[in-house]
Amino acid sequence: MDQTIVVIEDEPLLRQYAVETFTAAGLAVADFDDGDLALAYVRAHAEAVAAVFTDVRLMGATDGLRIARAITEAHPTITVVVTSGQFVDRPVDLGARVAYIGKPWMAIDVLNAIIDAKQDDE
Repeated sequence: MDQTIVVIEDEPLLRQYAVETFTAAGLAVADFDDGDLALAYVRAHAEAVAAVFTDVRLMGATDGLRIARAITEAHPTITVVVTSGQFVDRPVDLGARVAYIGKPWMAIDVLNAIIDAKQDDE
């Protein structure tokens, strides 16, 4: 994967952990704590974005569920992985192409979800 992974997480330590994890795996990362800014970035750089890893609750008006819907509708080749500590099970309104991992998440689970989704697209 030679494209960017977008990390959207309002908790600074979790965002830093995700960024360090993806960077250590050799991936380029763009990170945001604000859903509005992240969605604008993805829209402006869609051709360079391989995947988005987003929390549900974020700074800004746009939450992770809206981000997942907007990206999968406009850019179906971008893999979206949603995480949250508020849902035990997968939120019902997530699209079929969106992976869900509850918190606390492990880095390997997020990486595997992205890899699995990319293999399903091939």
